[in-house]
Amino acid sequence: MEKIFFSNKLKFSKVKDLPALEKFATSIGWTHLPEEFGDTIATLESTSGHKAVVGCSHFVATYKREVFKELPINNSPYLIDGDSELLYLDLPVVKKGGYRLSTYSNNAFHLGNVHESWMEKEFEKLIEKGNKFIDYSYLSNISTSTFSYYLDNVIFKKIFKKKSILKWVLKRKGLNNSQLFNYLDRKY
Repeated sequence: MEKIFFSNKLKFSKVKDLPALEKFATSIGWTHLPEEFGDTIATLESTSGHKAVVGCSHFVATYKREVFKELPINNSPYLIDGDSELLYLDLPVVKKGGYRLSTYSNNAFHLGNVHESWMEKEFEKLIEKGNKFIDYSYLSNISTSTFSYYLDNVIFKKIFKKKSILKWVLKRKGLNNSQLFNYLDRKY
């Protein structure tokens, strides 16, 4: 993380697909998407210029094989609740030095519990494609050293508990004062 954190590749960018974000808010029972949730999002840019969103809430996921070696041995007492997301989805990736990223474009929808007319319209837009094998063997395995894990997950966490430092970092990554307030100080 330390390599990415101090680079210009990690920054806040404009939300690319605000209507999809608004649909998500509606699907989880919100009456609307608060304005401050739809202006910026943390992104990571590759050397080829592709952007990914840092983190994700509701998601479709692909994990590299080596991440599964970090899964807890026992089953979770929860389905998707309690600490199950942390223990089974987040920590295994972090322990291997990886990131939980989302596509910058919206490629999946949260359908919620109620049928809405837009769902049929989006379904009709789907184009069937034949099966295609993509060989990802050229990608290196993800792994982390004990030192890197300690630096990222112990030292950085302690440093960022100081609000003044976190504010400075977030401002450096592209948030303005209003966005900083929404991110750090607003009570929801």
